[in-house]
Amino acid sequence: MTIDRNRQYRKAGIAVAGALLGVTLVAVPIIGQGYLAADLDASAREALRRGEPADADVVFSGREAVVSGPDVAAAQLRSAAAAVRSVPGVRWVRIRSSAVGEPGSAGPTGDHQTVAGPAVSPTHAPDSSTTGTVQRSAIDPSVRIVARRDGVLLEGTVPSDADADALVAQSERLFGAPVISRLVIDPACAGSAWLDRFVTGLAAFPTISGIDLTASGAGLALDGTVADDAARHSLRQTVGGLGLKVSNTVTIAPTSPVSAVDAARINATVVYFGWGCYELDAAGRQALDAILPALRAGKVAIDINGYVSLPHAGDAVADSQRRADAVRAHLIRGGVRADRIAAVGHGAANPAGSNDTAAGRAANQRATLTVKGSN
Repeated sequence: MTIDRNRQYRKAGIAVAGALLGVTLVAVPIIGQGYLAADLDASAREALRRGEPADADVVFSGREAVVSGPDVAAAQLRSAAAAVRSVPGVRWVRIRSSAVGEPGSAGPTGDHQTVAGPAVSPTHAPDSSTTGTVQRSAIDPSVRIVARRDGVLLEGTVPSDADADALVAQSERLFGAPVISRLVIDPACAGSAWLDRFVTGLAAFPTISGIDLTASGAGLALDGTVADDAARHSLRQTVGGLGLKVSNTVTIAPTSPVSAVDAARINATVVYFGWGCYELDAAGRQALDAILPALRAGKVAIDINGYVSLPHAGDAVADSQRRADAVRAHLIRGGVRADRIAAVGHGAANPAGSNDTAAGRAANQRATLTVKGSN
């Protein structure tokens, strides 16, 4: 009986411990989330206190903020939204014309503009005398994209999360760099066909360096640098199909044959890979970044040669090609024209060291670059 009783005690102890652990696992995220929301709320209110208008209010649901204010003009609400958006940790900012209701909830009347509700057309706006709310005129979306080598900044006002997410995704794909979104979600934005065409058209943009682009219903202004006349022509065709008045000062990057010194540096560049690895590590990226300026500026064509060591368990030629392709992809993301780079896998050919030693095998797991000449 004593043994059975001890077993029962142990089982009860395990059950209690499991229950406490479950409560802890559930409680910790809830507490952490509450702390984050409270912290964001305090910081956002401080940002509003320092700015205008004084009557604007902010309510958080997680990391998403709703800016509202009765009798506050639309332009002032957008200024308040921008102030809240500047607070680190805020994911999205939406604008609502009345403080009634919680984020995402319907107002007291079916016509009240809520966070998730559709924009109200100015020609069908309900009378504020019957609803008790201030109706805001529909506004046109606007987008600004500023891209540099170290990242992309998105600013402006769009009608929905879907529009913002699509712009972020297209910018990441086009520029291959981290995107910082400061877009404001405002359901008062009028439905605009140009915005849909613009988001879709970004997929056809050629590589542009140092881009500063502003788009709205009034037109599109574009500054930047492209590689050549073909890229500039492609860009003109793409933006011409957006149905917007276009003003651009896109220039062609100056190019010249690569110097003998730069050619020697390029030829001496070797990117090493770990055993069974086919992606660039930090040292490999650093080695390639050092020659990117010369490759971008010079009218130079290069071969990238990939290699593996022996013994090799897989397909030596295919795996060496993967290494050459990894180098080529990094150079293209860095602004080198794709048509100037050829990548070839040579398997275990042309060993740099003996495959009989560890040091030799390490030296053979590499990719090299060779300047083919000017064109």
